[in-house]
Amino acid sequence: MSSHAFLQFVPRVAQGRLLRDVALALMNYYNNESHSRTKWVKMQARIIVYAGKTKQSAPITLRLLERNLEHGSFDHGAFKLFAPTCAWLDFDTSLAPAFHYVDTEGNAVSMRVQTTLGERFPLVPHLDREGVIYPSFQQPIIGRIVKLRRMLVESSSEYHTYDWLMGLRELVAECVSLIDITLHQLYFKAEYDPLPTWKFDRSKLGARQGRRLVDKLRWVRQITNQPFHLSEVERQDFLEIKALRNHFSHFDPPCFCFTIEDAARWLNQVRSTAMINWRIRQAVASPLSGSLVEFLLAEDVRFVPQTNERRLPQPDNIGYGSVRWKDPEQSEGGT
Repeated sequence: MSSHAFLQFVPRVAQGRLLRDVALALMNYYNNESHSRTKWVKMQARIIVYAGKTKQSAPITLRLLERNLEHGSFDHGAFKLFAPTCAWLDFDTSLAPAFHYVDTEGNAVSMRVQTTLGERFPLVPHLDREGVIYPSFQQPIIGRIVKLRRMLVESSSEYHTYDWLMGLRELVAECVSLIDITLHQLYFKAEYDPLPTWKFDRSKLGARQGRRLVDKLRWVRQITNQPFHLSEVERQDFLEIKALRNHFSHFDPPCFCFTIEDAARWLNQVRSTAMINWRIRQAVASPLSGSLVEFLLAEDVRFVPQTNERRLPQPDNIGYGSVRWKDPEQSEGGT
């Protein structure tokens, strides 16, 4: 097979709308204020004092933040700032003891890590021997998505291999899991340790299991009473990625086919899960995380043919379109 890179990243457009929105969100977060971009642009540089007034940042302005983001991630260290994070969504203090110690009284030394879902949450991760505790999968999943997406583009000459296909399979599964875990974190936070303005009504929220994930998105507004709206593009992108995840999980139908043009579309569609995660965070008054910023600002992907010969538009019954049930009654429902 050729070593040609059939997928490539599209160079970023400097000062794009999304980049400016991310910079504005970070500026408001670090200053604990809420101003428009127009107002911040007119203001003098700010110095952020934190850690009990023992540390301070370098001078920051909105335009400096925008410039920092132009390479696709946020380098908070460049401003001597702490990393942006949500205390209860992004808690990532994993624990991995490599020993099993029994004291003189015959008791094993054990370790617990309290979750950030409140003291009443009934589960507390607990180890007394070799193992690992993950209080939250939010950041590991986002980091894995960013890594997988880049790997699939950079190794696109291997699109015909099972390893490449399994990477694509993992990517779409992780994207659906990201939204699922975010909604479940919100649900349990509301049940056991709600913010003052939140409302938890199990009868209105409905069952957590055995239902469509898109229906559980209603939890955001029902719990927070804050506006929550997905654009039609975000909704359709997520529905297609979720349907692809279901196909990869259940293999109904038990065959698969895709064009590289299909793959390029999917790699662009997965970014809508970053936007959905951010919209949930906005509703719950949670800041962006560094890894989510990188996911949001990920470059577009384009298909690059090996030759310049004339091409026809891809028909609906070619590639993935040829292995999807046309009759909704035959489709696997999934959650």
